[in-house]
Amino acid sequence: EQSRAFLERGEQIQPDSYIWASELGTLTLRPITVALGIRLAGVSPVRATLTDEECEREAAIALGHFERALRLSDPPRRFSLLADIADSAFISGDIAKAGAHAEEILHLASVNTKNRHWRDHVHEAHVLLGRIALRKGDVPLAIRSLEEAGKVGSPDAPVLRSFGPDFFLASELLDRGEAAAVLSYLGECERFWKAGRIVRWREQMSRGERPRLHAGFDPDESND
Repeated sequence: EQSRAFLERGEQIQPDSYIWASELGTLTLRPITVALGIRLAGVSPVRATLTDEECEREAAIALGHFERALRLSDPPRRFSLLADIADSAFISGDIAKAGAHAEEILHLASVNTKNRHWRDHVHEAHVLLGRIALRKGDVPLAIRSLEEAGKVGSPDAPVLRSFGPDFFLASELLDRGEAAAVLSYLGECERFWKAGRIVRWREQMSRGERPRLHAGFDPDESND
């Protein structure tokens, strides 16, 4: 709350700067990401997290902050903000807006390859478009989106090589029985992130088990 108060005060003092709105969006989005990540991992949280309804409501607030930042940004910063905007829109339930911004990321990618996070942003865009396709019942398109998300992954992508790839679409496809597509995606992810964990998941799938696909801490794994 103190951080929020400082950022809001900064925006009052310097209303023409995008940074305050952007940071307010990030501050609002962070606990949502934590809550959704915990549910994806299927583990018990050590403290209370946001409910699905709270995530949706807070994501709408984050979206408002990010959109305000976008209006104040120049074109290079626009590319970086789009991923957070698309993500916030999707969680808030504005699927059309999420899809439009994800498509814009892909459209702008070729002229933003000097942005150190361009692969991270393109990866997220493909994942979001795949999740939107699943909501519309288009499984083949969702699979193609997952393939593209895996292909863009690289050790040169700061987020993908450290915090890890997005496993929400892979998990949703696995729940639909699309194991082959998920195995292919995991094979791509193994090139740039936690090979030991990926190998363990693939072995579990070969035994007919359902691994917990997530990028967070896993107490069951060794230091790989």
